[in-house]
Amino acid sequence: MFKWLIVLGLGLLIFIFIFQPKMEQKEIIFNNIILTVEVAKFSADQAKGLSGRPDLCDNCGMLFSYNDLAIRHFWMNRMNFPLDFIWLRHSQVVEVTTDVPPPTAESPVPVTITPKQSVDAVIEVNAGWTAQQGVTVGQRVQGLTGLQP
Repeated sequence: MFKWLIVLGLGLLIFIFIFQPKMEQKEIIFNNIILTVEVAKFSADQAKGLSGRPDLCDNCGMLFSYNDLAIRHFWMNRMNFPLDFIWLRHSQVVEVTTDVPPPTAESPVPVTITPKQSVDAVIEVNAGWTAQQGVTVGQRVQGLTGLQP
């Protein structure tokens, strides 16, 4: 009986892993530059974020969308590459945090990132992307409507 429970449990885990729904992908626009983002709407997706991934394509990112304004706290738990964070309020860039490093053997405690003001969306991109694309405070981002959970 116990063996069957183990087999059933493993089967269920495999099923969940294989048939886990993919995050919605959306194209958003910064200064006529298209950025393809995975939309982390739900708390499980937001908790996982980009953790554990080996890399992120050049014009790709992850969008964390919220239905309220608040100070958001992010950390680089289990990250394998550095990131830039774009903090948004009502589709407008209000702050940019650049070159946030992943944990290393010498510095294993993940870095925590927090904006100085309330936001309703956050975009994570590869470190250096915001400088390459000229992302600055005050810019509007197109394509964010209808993304709140």
